[in-house]
Amino acid sequence: MRKKNIFIAVVDFILAGLLLGLGIVMIPEVTDVGNIILLIVIGALLLVYVYYYLLVKVAKKSSGIILILTLIEMIVLTIIAVTCILSEILNKTIIGEGMKILGLAFWIRGVVESFRAYYYKGNTTKYPVYKVILNVILITLGTWFFISNIISNLILVWSLAVIFVIASIAMIILGILKIKK
Repeated sequence: MRKKNIFIAVVDFILAGLLLGLGIVMIPEVTDVGNIILLIVIGALLLVYVYYYLLVKVAKKSSGIILILTLIEMIVLTIIAVTCILSEILNKTIIGEGMKILGLAFWIRGVVESFRAYYYKGNTTKYPVYKVILNVILITLGTWFFISNIISNLILVWSLAVIFVIASIAMIILGILKIKK
């Protein structure tokens, strides 16, 4: 058990170093790669959303038109995610602003869920009202995020850099706690 804790602590320290390095490199005054890393992180998060939530949780429970709409949502978001991840190689992204990508994802999810509400055929239960309200909120926020530039990529880069540094500190603390066990 002691060797396992030391191994986990070493892995925590290595991850802490990587996260700290990423956080420092992302600072706009240090290098210019912050926007590239931001797009890669957004693309990776979109892929996790598409293939964990949409594929595993939503698509398996869907059929008919809702399944087709969910598959279209998955394809569109996958294309956007892949172009975000490969933006440096392709020298182009479909959408380069983080808030526009988030807005599009919210809007598509709200629209698909609205169709789910329309085609809902519950045996004994009705489609919950809170989900209808959530769909309207998703569509409204998605449109607002896509049209307005409420949060710029620069603010998102700084936020992500701070998150990486805080995660680095957390990994150091976890590593120290594992050694003390």
